[in-house]
Amino acid sequence: MVTQEAVRPSGLFVQAGAFANYDTAYRLSARLSRYGSAKVSAIGSGSQQLYRVRVGPVQSVREADTLLDQVATVAPDARVVVAE
Repeated sequence: MVTQEAVRPSGLFVQAGAFANYDTAYRLSARLSRYGSAKVSAIGSGSQQLYRVRVGPVQSVREADTLLDQVATVAPDARVVVAE
């Protein structure tokens, strides 16, 4: 038996990094803003607060790959992530 479920909306982002220092994350987001909407968001990681920097969302995997190539010139460890 095969069942189908509705796909929940999600977004593709390029995550440029996660930092313990907000100012560091903010400076990186400012540098990446030329590639699209760059945002800093606070996340909890155990007992430590981190600030992640993401650019996006983008609409397709192809667009995410292109964006990743651009962002990687500034943040070489950047990765494509899917967020709900």
